[in-house]
Amino acid sequence: MLRCSTFGCDGLPNKQCSNCERILLCEGCIPNHNTKHLKENTTCILDEIKIKLPAGRLARLRENIEKSISNIEDQKKRIMSEALKMNCQDDIMVTSAFE
Repeated sequence: MLRCSTFGCDGLPNKQCSNCERILLCEGCIPNHNTKHLKENTTCILDEIKIKLPAGRLARLRENIEKSISNIEDQKKRIMSEALKMNCQDDIMVTSAFE
């Protein structure tokens, strides 16, 4: 989860300052950050959050996501298989109960 870059703030960020090494800011810290820019006589450009990862890290992230999706699909198949077994066992028990 992302956090506000302001020291001591744990808020969820919703903007990113383009002039300050792309720091992340929550709604409550934006006015203080604007004041900092006014004191330094610089412009404050707030954009939507865009995280740029180096190519290697991005490739690893995609690979890890693909592995996680594959693991989830495998778990889904195993759960479905076990559910079918349980359903068959239930059918056998119900049938034997009526005999």
